[in-house]
Amino acid sequence: MLYEDIQSGRKQLLEEIYSFLGVTSWFGNEITSRSNQTKTPRIESVNQFISGAREILQPKKFRWLKTGIRKSGAAAIAELIRDRINVKPMENRPALSETTRTHWADYFKEDIKQLEQLIQRDLSIWK
Repeated sequence: MLYEDIQSGRKQLLEEIYSFLGVTSWFGNEITSRSNQTKTPRIESVNQFISGAREILQPKKFRWLKTGIRKSGAAAIAELIRDRINVKPMENRPALSETTRTHWADYFKEDIKQLEQLIQRDLSIWK
């Protein structure tokens, strides 16, 4: 199973896996949703404030305050704001430069060749 297999046909791939395992196939809404998308903050200063507050409370003399904030649920709310509410999908991810791409293709050349032989698949798209 390769990333390209998942991208080209998630449902078919899952059916093959379920069949191989001998279990009943079931597909929920998760099959079409994307996980771990690249995101960027909507308002950078909100994230800076949350991170700054953590750094200020880090020394031992403020441990009692940090514990109180955690027990009150304020820390969980701050994390929810930082990780779920104050984010938006990154629209234009920076493209990988041709120099970097060539470097890594050369670096992994032998590994890709060995993997092609091991799984008996053409991985020229990786080269």
